[in-house]
Amino acid sequence: MTKLLEHARDSVLSSISQGDYQTGQSLPSVDELAVQMGCSQSTVDRALRQLAKEGVVHRVRNRGTIVAPPPYQPLASPTMPGTEDARANSRDHRRVSEVCLLLSDDSHTNDLLMEPVETALKQAGLLVIPQSFTTNIALLTDQLAHHRARAAHATSDSVMICLSVSPIIRTPHSRQIINAVEQFNQRIYVCIEPLSPTIDQGGRYVSIDPFASVRLVIEHLRQSGHRSIAISTGHSRDYPSGVDPVSDFCRHMLEFSGIKYIPFNYDTASLSQLPSLVREQDVTALWATNDHIAMLAMNHLQHAGLRVPTDVAVVGRNNTPWCQQTAPNLSSISLEPKQIARAIVELLQEKDSRSLNGDEPDDSSGNNANNHERNEEPISITIDPKLIIRGSSDFRVPDDSE
Repeated sequence: MTKLLEHARDSVLSSISQGDYQTGQSLPSVDELAVQMGCSQSTVDRALRQLAKEGVVHRVRNRGTIVAPPPYQPLASPTMPGTEDARANSRDHRRVSEVCLLLSDDSHTNDLLMEPVETALKQAGLLVIPQSFTTNIALLTDQLAHHRARAAHATSDSVMICLSVSPIIRTPHSRQIINAVEQFNQRIYVCIEPLSPTIDQGGRYVSIDPFASVRLVIEHLRQSGHRSIAISTGHSRDYPSGVDPVSDFCRHMLEFSGIKYIPFNYDTASLSQLPSLVREQDVTALWATNDHIAMLAMNHLQHAGLRVPTDVAVVGRNNTPWCQQTAPNLSSISLEPKQIARAIVELLQEKDSRSLNGDEPDDSSGNNANNHERNEEPISITIDPKLIIRGSSDFRVPDDSE
């Protein structure tokens, strides 16, 4: 480590140790820190990356660098509105005061969900600690253990919220991650893809109804006169059955409606061949896995001289801000992030109410609550998506008889 790099790292560490920046607080930007320390931006960036590896800070997309909680530090438990009397009568029950927010490995998912979820949790009086997902399983499980161990030494409880289950089930070390997550007495998973809750029987789930999305998109395209529709398919390796259930449901719905189903992969090579597929199969509409894939598809189609939506209608998924930056604007399925955030808080408050009323078993051993929950049906709140129709699909295919 060079002297300048060591100086930058030690300066940030010293400021955190002295309390200049509290747990969960954002550090100044790289530019500002570079000016303060009298070194280059690249040196500051390397210093922050080193501190992130050491678990001192978390680097979070669109939020910058966040101070991580120090290991085993007890937390004061903030009072949530309307619970003072209940707390006084239930000293033996832990109150939720902190949320460990395990981010997705997909930056698009984090961009969509993190801000509304974090805002809702903070409004409920909770301290939110973002935890980046990493494929370094040993590091990830160690960081999760630190979160849990600190809460165990406090008079409050800590909740694990996973913004997406997908990265967990995709890794070959999924069981190891789940074991670390299950050390938290409460776990809430956000599922934006089909998933059986058997991944964690004691967890609670906020799910987006993917089959409702299928019905919305196909009905929209059917009513617009499309009779040959391309659907981007997920990787079969991501599903225990080897079949992407959403794509399979699409196929059944389209075949039932007498519409030709054309599957296509969304890797770079397949997207480059998309214009040829459209012409050979007379495809008039395409539904992509997400908005990013949809925009790439639009770009390939337009560069090949195909017009959107006149020649090919395109629909995305997630309703990211990018949808209104394309020409034409992109139709997309909205995952309703604010509803997801409200559902998470609802699950937390319902669980917390049960604890205060003595409905939960004593969890002093650290395992009783989990064992109790595994014998129950997992609790889930399902969110209905919405289809936002914009210029990329707002076109009716002329009838051949016209």
